[in-house]
Amino acid sequence: MSNADAEKGGLMKGIKQNKVIKGVLNTARDIEKVAESSIQSSVRGVKKVGDGVKKATDTTIHLLEDVGAIPPLEKIPLHHFVALLLICIAPAFMFLACFSAMGWGEHGYRFAMHNSDFGYWCAASSVLTFGTMYMLDLSYWTSKCMLTLRTILVSLAVIAFIFGIFFNAAEYPASPLVVTMLALPFYLMSWKYILFFVNFRNYVNWLSTPLFCTATITLIAWMIWMFTDNGRNEWTDKNRDYWAHSIDCAPNFDTETSGFPECAQYYDADSNTWSCSLRGVDETIDKCPSECNQVYNTCGAAFLIWVNPMALSTGFYFLSFVFAFANPDHKDASVGAFVKFFLVICFVMWVATSLAVANSGVADALFSFVVFMCLSAACVALMLLGKKQLVGKIEDGVINKMKEKYGGYGTIFKGTFILSCLPIVFVYWGIATLNQAIRKIGLPLSKPLTDEDRTYALTLAASKQKKMIMSWEWTPVILMSLKVGVVVQVMGVLVTKFTYLFLAWLRVAISEWSIAAVSAAMSVVGISLFLLPPVPGVPIYFMSGLMLLAVCEPTMGLVGGVTYCTFLGLILKLISGTIQQQIFGKKLGNMVAVRQMVGVNSDLMRAVRVVMADPGLTWGKCAILTGGPDWPTFVTTGILGCDFLPVFVGTFPCIVLIIPTVLMGMFVYLEGEPYSYEWARTVGTVATMVTGLAQGGVMLLAAFYLEKTQVDRKDEIDALPLDEEVLAEDKKVEANSALFAQVTRWEVLPQKIKCLLLSALFIMMTSCWLVMVFTTSCFKAFEMSDTIEDALDGDGWSLVKPLGWVSIFLFLIASFQLVAFNKWANKQVQLGKAEGFGKIVDENENNALKL
Repeated sequence: MSNADAEKGGLMKGIKQNKVIKGVLNTARDIEKVAESSIQSSVRGVKKVGDGVKKATDTTIHLLEDVGAIPPLEKIPLHHFVALLLICIAPAFMFLACFSAMGWGEHGYRFAMHNSDFGYWCAASSVLTFGTMYMLDLSYWTSKCMLTLRTILVSLAVIAFIFGIFFNAAEYPASPLVVTMLALPFYLMSWKYILFFVNFRNYVNWLSTPLFCTATITLIAWMIWMFTDNGRNEWTDKNRDYWAHSIDCAPNFDTETSGFPECAQYYDADSNTWSCSLRGVDETIDKCPSECNQVYNTCGAAFLIWVNPMALSTGFYFLSFVFAFANPDHKDASVGAFVKFFLVICFVMWVATSLAVANSGVADALFSFVVFMCLSAACVALMLLGKKQLVGKIEDGVINKMKEKYGGYGTIFKGTFILSCLPIVFVYWGIATLNQAIRKIGLPLSKPLTDEDRTYALTLAASKQKKMIMSWEWTPVILMSLKVGVVVQVMGVLVTKFTYLFLAWLRVAISEWSIAAVSAAMSVVGISLFLLPPVPGVPIYFMSGLMLLAVCEPTMGLVGGVTYCTFLGLILKLISGTIQQQIFGKKLGNMVAVRQMVGVNSDLMRAVRVVMADPGLTWGKCAILTGGPDWPTFVTTGILGCDFLPVFVGTFPCIVLIIPTVLMGMFVYLEGEPYSYEWARTVGTVATMVTGLAQGGVMLLAAFYLEKTQVDRKDEIDALPLDEEVLAEDKKVEANSALFAQVTRWEVLPQKIKCLLLSALFIMMTSCWLVMVFTTSCFKAFEMSDTIEDALDGDGWSLVKPLGWVSIFLFLIASFQLVAFNKWANKQVQLGKAEGFGKIVDENENNALKL
């Protein structure tokens, strides 16, 4: 090969290599462009996703703030936030260490219980000091020396009161929690003067976020602790007995509270020891009889040791809102929404504690805890505003708004107040009389009286209050008190107690039946109960998960049984809702009196009609049908003429209430034979809370959408035609009501009719106080999961104790007196129409004057 050919070949080879290199470079550039484009697209995508997540997060936070689920979160400098978070965590950590099972709670409770005598002395001295200072008019002391003495005495009395509450843990297990909630605002405010030299308002605003974070951390820590350590931290009978025995809780040997007197022979009260072994208590010796495993069923302190972290979290959560609302410039603070949401939380906690530890007094402890949380909030308001400004804000803000919004319900409020608080009013008037008598003596520390003041038997303030109460038109107030009493007795006693008793009997009666027979029985009973206005759906779903599951589980398995019970509950709800709407509602809707009673021309009912007329499945429609009371809601839809299909389809979301309620029954079933799962009680308590939260949540959602509809869609509501027949009937009723009011005015009533009303009021008041205040003395402890054979010794009527029968008898007497008065009053109205209104009134006035 010549040199020219070689050079030519080399040249060609070089050209080819250059082409290859250029191709590789071009490919690399293309890859780089594609990669750069992909990276940029990915970055834009990630940024877009990040923006979407941020937007969704902000939207969620704003929604939660609007509904009152979280407080308006304030931006805080990081170092201040860390310091405040540590300050908030410190008392939470100390409380959990001393009074919860997460720490050494049994030692803390035992110490408090063993020093209960000291607590009684502290409480007595505190009450005596406050009583003496009130009688000596401490608020009117003016000299510097007396003001100093007042400060010292009040401080000592408050400290003694706190110690008195704390050391009464044996009788009031919630006392350590109550003391913590009372002391917490003062503890937090003290750090303002120790560490944070900033504007007072800024410091108050900053507290909201760390308090909320502390509440969240405490709750998460409790839940993690609860489900770890192989079940040793769950609420089980074994752990209950261990904690109860550790704090020297007294075993329940009292038959009046479903106790176990036959187990007393194995227990030595002096040394707090058992001669046999209970679950969780000295399991190295021979076992006690099986019934003795429930001797600590009334030890509320044992449950509180376990649940105190959640209660404390709730307290911190509550205070986070209190400090957020303390800033009057905070435009995002929705006080009303928070109050509704917090009431739902309290309701959920009450339901859960009542079912988890029946007859232990924990529900009463929860009520005390809520009351003292409110007192804690009042302390915050008092520290921030002072007495005069606080009273002014309450009068100008709360009271005036209440009068404006609920002025039409004044008689209801007055009647409820008289029924529930009249004995307390009498005690207050007695104290005011004694205070006035001391003032008339003229002691140096007492308030000097003017000549006009001396004419009053009570203090001037009490005399004005008494004059205001006595100026009420007493006939409608007493009638309303009697009607409220009827509702309390029927809903709180006759329906609740005897419905539970009937369902418990039914559960045992059908336990050996086939699936088909039990399903048929449940269907008949369930639909029958649904058709009763006072009965809610929760007991029906619960018993489905308890009694029907026991029959289905051997054949279908646990999951299949729960699924079957859930869908049966849904079918019963749909069938009963259809009957209520199409039969009761449509038929009753033809009756003018029923449409008038429902209030078809009211803004609320017209708002319901607007929401139900919306096409498709809207949130508002589902909330009303799911959250409203079963019978009134569906009957009202029929009366209003709502279409069947939207109502039927809109009922399906109620499955979110049915599922957790059926699971409640399932976990109760798993507690017993043949499973006896100890963890079932803990998970059952959680299911109960979920059920209560779901039920309360949809009720609030329904109220929210109806209120929103009345505001945002007012034009649509106004455009709806009014029911002319109801309008005409309303005019007749107004005329009859005016005549009824005139002929039943208190000053024109005959003396015997006044005696009839007053005696009915005091009899009804006695009846209601017996069942509401002395419940355990009126009724034996009985839950839906109990059996008549075990809990009531086979006698269902023994559920009602002698005092309970007295209460029911008094209720019947007062009810008959109410009926008798209404018959007399209606007769007077008819006479007034026939003979002339003025003649009837004149005759009554003359009779009253003669008497």
